[in-house]
Amino acid sequence: MDQLIKAAMKSFGQIWTQNPLLFTLVGLILIFTPIFRMPGVKGWFGEMLMRLGFKLSLPKDVYRVVNNVTIPDGRGGTTQIDHIVVSPYGVFVVETKHYKGWIFGGEHDRQWTQKIHGGHSQKFQNPLLQNYKHTECLRELLGLSKEQVKSVIVFTGECTLKTRDKLPTHVTHPGSCVRYISSHRDILFDVEAVTAVEAAIRENRLTPGWKTARQHKAYVQSLRPAQQGPETVEDEVVESAEVPTSAEPQQTRQCPKCGADMVLRTARRGAKAGSQFWGCSNYPRCRHVQ
Repeated sequence: MDQLIKAAMKSFGQIWTQNPLLFTLVGLILIFTPIFRMPGVKGWFGEMLMRLGFKLSLPKDVYRVVNNVTIPDGRGGTTQIDHIVVSPYGVFVVETKHYKGWIFGGEHDRQWTQKIHGGHSQKFQNPLLQNYKHTECLRELLGLSKEQVKSVIVFTGECTLKTRDKLPTHVTHPGSCVRYISSHRDILFDVEAVTAVEAAIRENRLTPGWKTARQHKAYVQSLRPAQQGPETVEDEVVESAEVPTSAEPQQTRQCPKCGADMVLRTARRGAKAGSQFWGCSNYPRCRHVQ
């Protein structure tokens, strides 16, 4: 028995000497595979994939990408946005989902379903509704119109959207996400406005880091009723989203300075925080308010 063990150890040593890189790779896979299965790490990995995709596929002189943006939500809390792409063709708010298996859900369903091969099934929040809150918070913070801020959902994992026919075109995979953003060609901002919007995002965002992430997670958890379990996939924390509702038509006004429509907004900061005012929809090129 001892001789067999010694022979096996000798053979292992010879293989290690001949293929050190192979054994190192196998060791790293064994170490990191359990780590990459953790929900937070999977989400981070999906966001890193999109950062790389945007960097390689979107010209930097046209598209300005700001990653991991946490901003005030106007209700005393925060909302976290994975990626914001600022361009002459609009501001694209990108929500990444790094899931595997089959994904079922419709545009207006409150929850979607993930089914992993083997019979495992879990519910998660409709990312379209989740990203609706992101786009609305950002739009109001920057004083932009709905036409100027566009929602994009991207699934970065090895998953199949089984109800593709029920979903809008801005629910994408990494390749189609870049194509969707690039397909918009109507000019909404000039170069000066693109620079101003990017600067406003960076100025108003909370400082990225563990402290901001912990505070945001605590705020999201505080929104859930005590008797209700979190809406999660593999314990991923997601925000509660407001469902778009139809509102009564507001009185329309025109900007006396540039002639564009005026939009009713809510002040986010300062002595008049919470009060409403009329702002020009042509912001940031026109900053007239009433």
